[in-house]
Order: sequence, then structure tokens, then C-alpha cells
Amino acid sequence: MLKHTFQHIHGIGPKTEADLWSREIYEWDDIDKIDHKSVLSGKFYFIKDQIAESKDALQNKDFSYFAKRLPSKEHWRIYVDAILTEEYPAAFIDIETSFSN
Repeated sequence: MLKHTFQHIHGIGPKTEADLWSREIYEWDDIDKIDHKSVLSGKFYFIKDQIAESKDALQNKDFSYFAKRLPSKEHWRIYVDAILTEEYPAAFIDIETSFSN
């Protein structure tokens, strides 16, 4: 799940991440799809460098790298990559609720 977020990169929040997803940039390896005319084009090489660093951290199982950079409400992504395996699967349900009188 970590490969599907960009919020650990400085300057990318939920809105920018949603914009990337809307442009079919769903994971780190899709970053080359950034339109060089987009708002992010000026940060392209910075983002690319951060993704390379992220890949190294994930490969080395350095989950503290992500814990320090991700918003706390996104820490569930760390759990998915750090703990879950084929031997110990789990599912997550996102429940949206509202209350009105």
C-alpha cells in the first residue's frame, strides 16, 4: 500500500495525491506519466528522487522512514506493508458515517 501513496513526499497532501490519481498516476512507478505542463512539473525531479529514496526504504523495511513522513491518519499503509503477508491476510473497510438529527 505504501507504493500507492505520495503523501510522504514534502509538498504532496491529500488533494495533490488525489489529483495524481485522477491522472492515472496510482503508484510510484507511474511517476513518469506526470504531464510536464502540470503544476507538479517543476517538482518532477524532486519527486522522482523522493520516490527512489522511498523504494530503498521499503526494500530495506525501514518503516520508520514512512512513519516520520506520512500523516498519522495514513499510517495504516505502513501496517499493510510491514505486517500483512499471504500467510496472515487482512481486509480493511472504510466506513463513512454521518449523524443528523
